[in-house]
Amino acid sequence: MKVDFSKFDKRLFEKYMHRNETVDFYHYGYKFHHDDSTIYYLALLKEKKVTQGGLVFTHNSEVVQDRELAIEVAKDMLLYNKAILDGNDAITDMKSRPYQKLKPLITSLQWIREEATDIDVKQSFSNVIHAFEKIIESRDFANSIYDEMKVIDDHVNKKTGFVTNEMVNEMRSLVLKFNQKMYDEAKTQLQFWDDHEVVLREIDKRKFPMSKWLEIRNLKKQLALKHTGRGKQMLLESLEVMEKNYDNNVITETRGTLTLEEYTALIQENERLDMEENGITKVRN
Repeated sequence: MKVDFSKFDKRLFEKYMHRNETVDFYHYGYKFHHDDSTIYYLALLKEKKVTQGGLVFTHNSEVVQDRELAIEVAKDMLLYNKAILDGNDAITDMKSRPYQKLKPLITSLQWIREEATDIDVKQSFSNVIHAFEKIIESRDFANSIYDEMKVIDDHVNKKTGFVTNEMVNEMRSLVLKFNQKMYDEAKTQLQFWDDHEVVLREIDKRKFPMSKWLEIRNLKKQLALKHTGRGKQMLLESLEVMEKNYDNNVITETRGTLTLEEYTALIQENERLDMEENGITKVRN
């Protein structure tokens, strides 16, 4: 449900505004609980389209005088909006990546692995297969998370026009699960990176029947494309971004070494500091 903000007199915000600022609004409201009678809204005070401050007010056109209450409302609304933006960008990017080519590659690797005699070579094949399966699994997981996020956001935009504390926490949880999945996948790709070379060497020294010629040629081509110096550098750079703290410093000596608990704690701490510095400090209630 679209909120009609034209019914609110913008003179309500004038004494909280600085010179040259204009008023904009988050397009949805907020309730602590679904059945609460009070709906809160967040006015964005902008100068040259850049948000300089925020003001929490109610559906009764009353500016919230309790600063702590206003901060609590603004924090949840900002966190919901951040989850939507961060999640949508990252998940849309993941959904757009082609992964269907990996399935026939996995099939090829599986039957070649069965014919290998060296136990270490067999393990390298298994590792590469596992890495490819992780990519497919992550893509399917991204689709699932995206669908769940869309259900929540559609409920806000098409039905109620407001979010609740429960919905904010659910949306943040979905985005956190997605980020955890992406970090785990990136770690797996790096962990088994050198196994690609073992697999390629094994394929090169093996003789295959003519009936398999096209299949093997495609397999070697795809493996070579996925195993380049630039590809590894991009993977390391991606992990480096994931492992940066709020001060933009990488907290690991070796990329891909955080546990799930450590990575989760890093995300949550970065979010807390960002909210303190760029969110709640701008509330003018």
